Amino acid sequence: MEIQPEEGGEVKYPTGPYKEGQQVSVEAIPKEGYVFAGWTGTVSGDANPLIPVLERGQKLMAHFERKTYALDVHVQGAGRVTEQVIR
Repeated sequence: MEIQPEEGGEVKYPTGPYKEGQQVSVEAIPKEGYVFAGWTGTVSGDANPLIPVLERGQKLMAHFERKTYALDVHVQGAGRVTEQVIR
């Protein structure tokens, strides 16, 4: 199980052992400031939780993205506006 980017969140699933062909619920949990963007690998999509059928050699990656917000700036009168990203 991989997470991209690593700081974007975590993946929760029940502890094994598992049998090949078994279904297991896998849930992507985003951290503050991130949203879940989807799964890639042997199984892909955006279902969350995802319930794949387990197979030997299966790979699964959870993708997270930083939340984004639109910002409209309207200036009235004299002055100027500068852009600065604060983390």
